[in-house]
Amino acid sequence: MQQPQPGDTSLETAVHTAILAGRIGRPAAVRWLARHTGEDGDVHALVRARRAVVMWFGSEPAGIHRVGKPGTGHAVETLIWSTGEVAVVVATPGGRFAADDVVVIGSRGTIYHETPVLHTPGAL
Repeated sequence: MQQPQPGDTSLETAVHTAILAGRIGRPAAVRWLARHTGEDGDVHALVRARRAVVMWFGSEPAGIHRVGKPGTGHAVETLIWSTGEVAVVVATPGGRFAADDVVVIGSRGTIYHETPVLHTPGAL
């Protein structure tokens, strides 16, 4: 299994550590909603999520199916492995706030992460 790389956030590293410790068994599915900010934020979100999922599953996907065009703000990628694993990554504008909502389903458990975003009334 791949190791965390420079640029990985604590989210990627924490999930990877839990997987290596056997806390959820063998990872089988990931759903990642990345709310991004800025131009090309969807491109960066897709690359970040793909790199993390490859690290968690331990290999490159056999196929990638994309809906939407990266660089337009909205894109969805479905990554499929020949051994049955699947990841769905959705990149969508988050307004002023970037946030991640990630679910990793394993053979013996699930990891869930949602970035807390504090909204100030009238700030959106």
